[in-house]
Amino acid sequence: MTLAADYGALAPAPETLLVVGPFGFTPTEMTVSGEPSFEEWAALGPWLRAAHGAVQFWWGDWLRYGESRPDYQERLSQALGTSGYEAETLSNLKYIAENVAPSRRRPALPFSVHAAVASPDAADQAATLDAAESEEWTVAQTRAAVRTLRQAAGRPVTYRVLVECHSEADRDLCLAEQLSAGRKARDY
Repeated sequence: MTLAADYGALAPAPETLLVVGPFGFTPTEMTVSGEPSFEEWAALGPWLRAAHGAVQFWWGDWLRYGESRPDYQERLSQALGTSGYEAETLSNLKYIAENVAPSRRRPALPFSVHAAVASPDAADQAATLDAAESEEWTVAQTRAAVRTLRQAAGRPVTYRVLVECHSEADRDLCLAEQLSAGRKARDY
């Protein structure tokens, strides 16, 4: 998605499914025409919650746009509060939208498959998404392919583990204890 500085009088893309005021929606992107007011942008949040489906990318693009506008900063949290989502969920949606370019997004694939390939190192992203689409991979199969590609290229494999500790200082010790006790790391 092109950010605020690049928006002008944009005509809706041919594949635009819906236009809501200055906002246009394709299967994989939200576009903005002109410079909507904060109120126009904020009102879009509750509408997005109702739409659901392919809207995860729209949410990520909406967040990116809102954060790109310096004039929204003072009231940004107010608008985000209308979303109905936890901050971590919004952060994840934005992260995936930032790291999976609209040109790489595949309407036929679920958002969770895109999440599996979303990383700042996007060297193999397009090929992995192509394979996931043509071979109808599950999220687990996509994650395994990403892990294999990263290992083959000598890049680190990322694991996310939720660890409950009493303080930040004993985080590493808590993690080691939980993993040695048989807790599984979930790979991404």
